[in-house]
Amino acid sequence: MDLKHFKEKLLAEKANLEKGIKSYQAKDPYFDNRMAESFDDDISEIEGHDRTIVTEAELQETLNRVEEALKRIASGTYGKCENCGQEIDRARLEVMPTARFCASCQQQKKGT
Repeated sequence: MDLKHFKEKLLAEKANLEKGIKSYQAKDPYFDNRMAESFDDDISEIEGHDRTIVTEAELQETLNRVEEALKRIASGTYGKCENCGQEIDRARLEVMPTARFCASCQQQKKGT
């Protein structure tokens, strides 16, 4: 398996996610602790904050998975199913480079 290819792919994804997180933090109406001028503005800022926080949390969760995959590359366990120990299909890793389970074990996990 070409670990260099996947490492580069994951590092690029990590950089994009970190940039996205910073962008959402900058868009968050509460990030700089400013106060709304009216009740309507306050409601809009709260709604904007809520959307921003949810999106930022999703990006952070994805970033955590990318960092875990990079650790697996460093430890030599990348591309091996954490359940059965078999190699994860390259095509699956191309689509989802953070995959921890082979397709068969992933299906079994969904069924339980």
